[in-house]
Amino acid sequence: MRPCFSRIALILPAAVLGLSSSALPAFSPPARPQAAASAPQAAPPPGEEFTTPSGLKYRILKRGDGPVTEPGKEIGLHGIGSFPDGTVFWNSRDPENPFYFILGLDPVIPGCAEGVALMRVGDRFLFTMPPELGYGKNGSGEIIPPNAVLIFDYEILSVETPKIPIAATLYQAIREKSISQAVSLYLWLKKDKGGEYNFREDQLNTLGYKLLADGKIKDALAIFELNAVAYPDSYNVYDSLAEACLADGQKEKAIANYEKSLALNPKNANAEAMLKKIKGE
Repeated sequence: MRPCFSRIALILPAAVLGLSSSALPAFSPPARPQAAASAPQAAPPPGEEFTTPSGLKYRILKRGDGPVTEPGKEIGLHGIGSFPDGTVFWNSRDPENPFYFILGLDPVIPGCAEGVALMRVGDRFLFTMPPELGYGKNGSGEIIPPNAVLIFDYEILSVETPKIPIAATLYQAIREKSISQAVSLYLWLKKDKGGEYNFREDQLNTLGYKLLADGKIKDALAIFELNAVAYPDSYNVYDSLAEACLADGQKEKAIANYEKSLALNPKNANAEAMLKKIKGE
């Protein structure tokens, strides 16, 4: 399944993904936003709402005392995304599936970049993002409608120096060589260079969706299958694999993988909806 930050953010650097400047709203946070430069003095106390010059509104639910977020660092966070009516469209806590991105490098919606740049490890903020800080007049696929106001509950889990993204390395190998050589490279690097590269599940998941977007369905299938081998207990890898199978016309395999995803996570609404759609229920 595309990480609900999958449409909300892509893990690979924009240059690697070949994204145009219009692919996601651009936002490059300064070293520390002015509103946070004088924090904690300038920040509102817990419970009070503060509005930044861009129109981003936030409340502090909990304060932490860990390292501050900063551009170039990999940020790990838990998040819950919802609409003003309370409908939740993304929840990294259920099941446990933290989101990671490199602040100032990975393309995320402007409200995410600005909001996270105000925080530190242990902080939990509630943000209200107007459309221009989210997905604007176009929305995003079937999840985010046009001109949507978005509510995000973010908690910062970690701020770390990023490892080399395995997704970027494999994407280059696929483009310059072949998918089989990329898979061999993955296995070798994981065995001999495991401490230098980022091998988290989201890396291959994002790469698979990039390949689908490129029209390389067979390559995407190989990457999703590799991820399923690496993370056999993750509902998400089977959901993604099912989507690639469907794109490749393998209906029965798509059904099998959606069913496996749903068995691992009975709350996977996407798998449930897709199974009904495929079966014509």
